Amino acid sequence: MSVEDAEAAACLEGVKLLSEWSRNPTVIESDCHNLVSALTAKSDNRASFSNIVKEIKSWLSVFPEVSFSKVGRECNRVAHELAQLAKRCIHSAVWRDQSPTCVHELLCNDCKRLPIE
Repeated sequence: MSVEDAEAAACLEGVKLLSEWSRNPTVIESDCHNLVSALTAKSDNRASFSNIVKEIKSWLSVFPEVSFSKVGRECNRVAHELAQLAKRCIHSAVWRDQSPTCVHELLCNDCKRLPIE
């Protein structure tokens, strides 16, 4: 599986989980330019992950508003650490109401940087 395939598969997993919890307007962020481009394209593409993109779009059709954002890798440190954890453990997991120890500090730092509304 390529890095782009893995990113698309992770996005699909996240969208499926999100559909269980919320139907609110949604922002999908990724540091993978090709994935964000494929998700925002009106037409189909021929990338190796195009079937995953179709499935993501299908799942997202139930949301009232969806936007996509390409973020820098430095803004994606929590996702990177979780991916490394999944590689070490050879499985994926979902944590509700808690976080794994390896990302706790990163999450705390991210929350401190959020703008107050």
